[in-house]
Amino acid sequence: MTTRRINGDWQAGDTITWLPSRTYYCTGAKPYTRKDGAASEILTWQGTCCNCGSKYAFTRGRSSFSPIANCEQCRKTYTPNELAQRNRKVGATPL
Repeated sequence: MTTRRINGDWQAGDTITWLPSRTYYCTGAKPYTRKDGAASEILTWQGTCCNCGSKYAFTRGRSSFSPIANCEQCRKTYTPNELAQRNRKVGATPL
């Protein structure tokens, strides 16, 4: 599986459009101390599930964004292969 990342200095209030149909909103930031002792932040992102349409949140570090395309319930219900096939279909309706 290939993980795609967008590097940048993200902060609360930022919006990222990933492909034409996926938009993620940075809804908050919490202070974080890295293993090397440097101060950083953990950002909370909100997205809409590609399968069921429900809103969900996930966290990422401040400098690198890699999205999660599906909510936790869909990740538990469907196999990664089923989700990948579904996410590749343009204009797919929820399962």
